[in-house]
Amino acid sequence: MAKPRVRFLEHVAFISAPDYKRKIKVPWDNLTNEEKCIAKLELNFFKATEMIVHPKSQSNTSMIFIEPAVLQKMAKFKKKYKQMIQQLPVSTP
Repeated sequence: MAKPRVRFLEHVAFISAPDYKRKIKVPWDNLTNEEKCIAKLELNFFKATEMIVHPKSQSNTSMIFIEPAVLQKMAKFKKKYKQMIQQLPVSTP
């Protein structure tokens, strides 16, 4: 059995990233339940529509379960959330 080989490149590339504030505005504990649900919904939407995932890693990408009754309330709350909910795959606990 052959040993795996590791090769290192002689050239290292660096890229610059814009500075931004990493400090959160409100700690998670201080958010209302509604705000937490909105954050979870937006994260699920990002994972389902924008995040690039290798096909072999799809099974490792988990969606946060949100109760269907809560999703219905959110859909009535704002048109934006209704559209997001309609595009999400069905999540199960």
